[in-house]
Amino acid sequence: MAKLEVISIPVSLKWGLAAIAGAWLAWRIVTLGMANHAVWVDKDPDKALGWHARHPQANLDAGMRDLENKPDVALNRLRVAITENPAESRSYSALGKLLEKGGMNKLAGRAMETASEMGPQRSDVQLDVTLYQLRRGDFAGALPHWNTVLRHQPAMRSKLYPYLLSSAEDPASEPAFEKLLQEQVPWWSDFFVHAARSAASTDTARRLFSLSSKSVNRLPQDALQSYIQRLQKDGAWTESWFVWLNSLSKEEIAQSGYVYNGSFEARLSNTGFGWIYQKNPAVVMETATTYGTTGERALHLIFKGLRIKFENLTQYLLLPSGTYYLQGRARPDNLKANEGMQWAVYCLGQNMPLTVSDRFSGMDQWTRFRGQFTVPAGCPVQVLRLELAGRIALDYDVSGGIWFDDIAIEQASSLIRE
Repeated sequence: MAKLEVISIPVSLKWGLAAIAGAWLAWRIVTLGMANHAVWVDKDPDKALGWHARHPQANLDAGMRDLENKPDVALNRLRVAITENPAESRSYSALGKLLEKGGMNKLAGRAMETASEMGPQRSDVQLDVTLYQLRRGDFAGALPHWNTVLRHQPAMRSKLYPYLLSSAEDPASEPAFEKLLQEQVPWWSDFFVHAARSAASTDTARRLFSLSSKSVNRLPQDALQSYIQRLQKDGAWTESWFVWLNSLSKEEIAQSGYVYNGSFEARLSNTGFGWIYQKNPAVVMETATTYGTTGERALHLIFKGLRIKFENLTQYLLLPSGTYYLQGRARPDNLKANEGMQWAVYCLGQNMPLTVSDRFSGMDQWTRFRGQFTVPAGCPVQVLRLELAGRIALDYDVSGGIWFDDIAIEQASSLIRE
């Protein structure tokens, strides 16, 4: 057998080759470092490409910049970006936009699908896919991607809700929402509030409420109140009453009557046809225990000595036309108010009361009050209001406290007189 001859490389050549390799590597490190600096610090993809022509991020940035004005240049940039970094989801979504613009819808769809798979948690990519699906008229395909964006970018919700609501106005969107709501959706109640307040049609709010009721995404109190208020705003008072009633527990239903929770045993719910209150730093309003109550609690107000035109506690009523008695008990606790406090009943939207109770001020034991009034025809909705009586500004300087209990309205024909 022939012997293999070992080629001997001179030592000087070895060192020369090593020096060349080292210089090339050093140069690559320098150019890559300069390109990275140009991309991430200077935000200048062209400068970065001058240092490193195949820099993936620089090609992506330049390609996205040139999508509208230089589609051919952008296409080449995006191809390089994908070749150099095939895991970057934004490259595929940008490519999808470009292909869609060029009428290559099948390829555009594949690019967007890849983008979604590569960047399942990237809100910007998922938003691109969402908008692509919407442009195709595929709301059902868009909604899961929209869900991702809204889950991970709460700051974008207020900007995106109007567009989502625009789609929700179409009854054809209902199956897509129904499928979405099979699992917990953290932004749903917030969106529902927006929809209840802003939907062009009350029917849209009705559909979304029905979907919520049948799903695991039950509406919290503030969302329920926004829906009830929308129904009331649109004149659907009886419907709003049933929505509110169906939201009550058995214990809460036990507090119902012409006046709900007039004994103040249940909490002040600030919802529906319960007590609606407005907070104000001039007064503390609470339910608390004290002596002489019929049950365990009564309504307690403590005024801090500031000026307040107090009209902050109301309840909507749906009394049929007829004659009634407004009654209850009061215990002023060193209440200093020129004209005192009173209860009043109004027809909704009217300033002239149907009745006012006795006025209360000073210091006293529990005192019963009762007054008769008539609800006329054409007054289907009434407002029961606790208010500070007054005519001039000084009448609203108030301090001290007062208690109320057993607030009720009864029909005159059914009242059992003692």
